[in-house]
Amino acid sequence: MKTTKTIITYCFYVFIFLLPLQTRWIFAPNASEYRTMSVYGTEILLGLILLLCVVGALRATPLQQKNTPSLVITIIFIGILILNAWNAADQSIAFYKFSQLILATALFALIVALKPAFSKISGALILSGTWQSLFAIQQFLDQKIIANKWLGMAAQDPQILGTPIVQLGETRWLRAFGTLPHPNMLAGFLIIILILIIGSYTLTASKRWKKVLPLFFIINSIALFTALSRAAILTFIILIIFLPFLARKHAALSKSATKFALIFLCVTILFTAMYPNLILNRATGASRVESISNATRIEQYKEAWPIIKSNWLTGVGLGNYTIALEKIKPALPAWTYQPIHNADLLIFAELGLLGLGATILFIIFIALQLRRINLSVQRITAITCLTGIALLALFDHYHWSFYLGLTLFATILALTKISGNTVVVSGPVIINNNKILLIRDKKDDFWKFPGGRVEEIDYKTKEPLRAACQRETKEEIGLNIEIIRPLRSLLVDKPDGTAVELNHFLVRSTGTIFLGDDIDEAQWHNLKNLPNSCAPNIRLVIDSLKQSDKLRLAS
Repeated sequence: MKTTKTIITYCFYVFIFLLPLQTRWIFAPNASEYRTMSVYGTEILLGLILLLCVVGALRATPLQQKNTPSLVITIIFIGILILNAWNAADQSIAFYKFSQLILATALFALIVALKPAFSKISGALILSGTWQSLFAIQQFLDQKIIANKWLGMAAQDPQILGTPIVQLGETRWLRAFGTLPHPNMLAGFLIIILILIIGSYTLTASKRWKKVLPLFFIINSIALFTALSRAAILTFIILIIFLPFLARKHAALSKSATKFALIFLCVTILFTAMYPNLILNRATGASRVESISNATRIEQYKEAWPIIKSNWLTGVGLGNYTIALEKIKPALPAWTYQPIHNADLLIFAELGLLGLGATILFIIFIALQLRRINLSVQRITAITCLTGIALLALFDHYHWSFYLGLTLFATILALTKISGNTVVVSGPVIINNNKILLIRDKKDDFWKFPGGRVEEIDYKTKEPLRAACQRETKEEIGLNIEIIRPLRSLLVDKPDGTAVELNHFLVRSTGTIFLGDDIDEAQWHNLKNLPNSCAPNIRLVIDSLKQSDKLRLAS
């Protein structure tokens, strides 16, 4: 059973890495992409993973736990979707779309059950995004995309009408796709990757990973600009401003967010200096192509209203929006029938009031599951990613109309939920005359920093991590402390699927050591001769402290 679960877990990480891959078998082709039915390679992989789960590989995991409210709401939601698909004008398209929604729901349940390590799932996504970014940069420089059926890439020529481009006089400049169907989808995927890089940089214990993440951030930032998506760039700017505010009580994450915001600013200035006309054109919308694009978006809102008005109760059916649009405006080329570029309104149009209400109730229920107070970097990072998806949904439809959008949303939503289980710990680093104070408690036999879990009482203060550090130090060893500055945060993934986030503060102590009930002993240890039986985070924090002190002296 353990071996099977390990196979499932690693197959899941492979699935996450391959998520942007659009390799598929088209079994029902159509002139319109929105009426084409196909099976993606990643769908097959996800199906195999779910099959292993069904045959009992996860019998000892939370999949076996009964959660009646979740089950009831899920059954109601699925029931409404089935009725909606049954009443659709084109049932084949509707049930095809229904199958993708079921897969996305199953993916959410799988992640919640598996409880994958944040470091590994974010690492898989970051590597996937960087791979996409390298493709995108090459496409932008070459100004062409060669078809590759194994990667799911269609050929793109900027001289062919309908290809996403930016018009500069007589020059048609191709926007980067990566392996995705549209530049906007690439850009939306990359802003998730950029936020995950910031969170991973804050928590990683790997020196190599910490060195390479800024490079990955630069590569993904450049690729974001090559997609030339106004909505995505604007969304990321909002997020990079929003993140330090959300992390204002978490010094380590706030510091990382500020650092990467400056890196992004440098990339923005550099890209603008190299391609000023491209940026100016997209920012002002002055060219003929931009004017047509803006007019089309406005026209889509006008077209959506009569569809919603005529089908406000039950909707037109899953995936049937373009079919309803064709009835209003017949005899036009197939490519002109596109979903409205607003996922929320598209859901309303396809599911109607009942479906929209069920969707809202489902999201509210999930939000209620997230209500538990938690200041972990994982949680803040996941919520920021979820906010990015919500903002992009106001400007585009692919989070509802495309398989990638559904699976990406399910993945981030599940990450947000499981991050609520992270145990946040805060503790002091007390150094005096090249000696560091370490403790051993009565539960184990290794040396560690004083400190403990951030409790609800700490979250009521302005600085919960600092408050917990001071409170736990007083309770465990009787010392009063004055916090000098925050040190690095680390994430430890336990074998049982839970995660512990360790937050450290360099402090100055006063008073006499008095051991609490749970503490066995406290000793001063020479920094150059630490005991063998000490927690792994001790040496990492000391090395980080020495490095930061060298930088301070150098500056």
